[in-house]
Amino acid sequence: KRLYLSAVFDDEGSVGKSPYPYVILSRNIHINFTKKEKKILDDYVNCLMTVTSFPTGHITKMIGIGLLRKSLKDKNSKYLLCKILNSKPNILIDESRLLKDEFGINNSVYVISLAQTSNGNYSIKSSLVIRNKKDIIKFCQEIGFSLSKKQIKLKQGLEKVGWLED
Repeated sequence: KRLYLSAVFDDEGSVGKSPYPYVILSRNIHINFTKKEKKILDDYVNCLMTVTSFPTGHITKMIGIGLLRKSLKDKNSKYLLCKILNSKPNILIDESRLLKDEFGINNSVYVISLAQTSNGNYSIKSSLVIRNKKDIIKFCQEIGFSLSKKQIKLKQGLEKVGWLED
């Protein structure tokens, strides 16, 4: 279990450092919407999405969850917002439980954004975040990263804020 988590965080995770160190693991899943739901997204959300172009010619449109909440708040579409907010990847939920149940590492799982791919499909990005002092130290000491670059970045971040002695 420890090796699995270390490998997952090596591949999909990263270390943040502002204002305090944290570890984040993000995953995307596709979501299907009904015609009515797509109409609401077309009318109220797509115009607010940020467009990103890739060298391959693909274009992705994305909206953060905060702006999505605001745009759907008064549009008689709370059911659509609930559907999006409850569409967290099962694997991320399982990884969150594994951290908590097996290692006592508290974490939170959030929906971060909604994206529309170049072919018109939608995906939801969710993140698992470990941010509390005791939990991030426990992660560093008990699971950590196999990749030395990430492990060093985490340790340096912990030392910088005085959470880990040299």
